[in-house]
Amino acid sequence: MNKRTSPTQLPTTSEITNLFDIEAKRLPAKTEHFPQFDSVKDWLKIADITTDFFDKEFLSIDEISDADITFIKNKIVEYTLENSSNKDVLEVLAQVTSYLSEEDQVHNSDIIFVFGSPFLQRAEKAIELYRQGFAPKILFTGLGPHYGENSVSEADRSANLARQQGVPEEAILIENKSLTIVDNVKSGFNYLDLLNIPYKSIIQIMAWYPQRRAWSTIQKYSDEETQIIRVNANIVNPDLQQNNWYKNQRSIELVFNEFVKMKYQIILNSS
Repeated sequence: MNKRTSPTQLPTTSEITNLFDIEAKRLPAKTEHFPQFDSVKDWLKIADITTDFFDKEFLSIDEISDADITFIKNKIVEYTLENSSNKDVLEVLAQVTSYLSEEDQVHNSDIIFVFGSPFLQRAEKAIELYRQGFAPKILFTGLGPHYGENSVSEADRSANLARQQGVPEEAILIENKSLTIVDNVKSGFNYLDLLNIPYKSIIQIMAWYPQRRAWSTIQKYSDEETQIIRVNANIVNPDLQQNNWYKNQRSIELVFNEFVKMKYQIILNSS
């Protein structure tokens, strides 16, 4: 199987199939969770690029390959870089940013759910909210992505930071086997169920650009009455901030990929 080497690369259909085989299993709940694609379609339309991929109902995983997403992504990157100061384009990009990064008012919850990351900003945000008394426990998830080395899991690195900053051991939970956002959610919830830990209200910690995808996934696998509170962690990379991501090729690719991955999840019924 060909493995990706960077988060800017999208998974192949064979990689998706193999990931399905190794991800944790969990029955979905009956919660309204589907993402919307109006903002990305407006982005493509203003660049005069087809929106067929986001309009079409695919019948099988094989049909994903029929859509030349790499070609579309290259075109939208080129257009965005060339028009990043155009007022009309900036309005559309602001809608893209707003949709992906939407947050909720933080209030007391049962648990802080931290999605896996090779960086520690998500853990830092979780520790900050724990210290402020918003939840009695933090769940750190993730072995790592499907690409790269996983000598120490993302969850364990984050948990170590929490210990160093004084979070007591009884407040730290670790799920360190999952590889993807979907797997973070399934494995994380399965682990909480195994420990008989209730979670009627969850603070979800994620970076701003995958926040919507994480939300749609966690909504799918949690009960209808469970409240999900979205909180964005800081991002150190200056080229990936909410106010300027559209000026950098790699950042544009990452943001566009979020919509493609959400579409994949709908096609594959994983979100």
